[in-house]
Amino acid sequence: MLNLMLAAPETAGAPVSPFEVNFGLFVWTWLVFITLFFLLKKYAWPALLKATEDRERAIQAQLDEAERLNAEARAHAAEQAKALAETRASV
Repeated sequence: MLNLMLAAPETAGAPVSPFEVNFGLFVWTWLVFITLFFLLKKYAWPALLKATEDRERAIQAQLDEAERLNAEARAHAAEQAKALAETRASV
């Protein structure tokens, strides 16, 4: 059984060693990478950037609204404390 495995023919085009470089594969890999990079840069990047900026503006608006509501709540709490102090003083 071991002899059969050792005598099996090697696959054509497959590297014998992990350190063997296949320059054809190297060139095609870089070509595909560069093409994909430029396609993503042209079509995907603007959409991602717009979505991120929209989300940033929405979050900032929510933070501003929360700050405004917090200031109103503090003002109402101060009015309530003042009214409670007046009520206690009058009794």
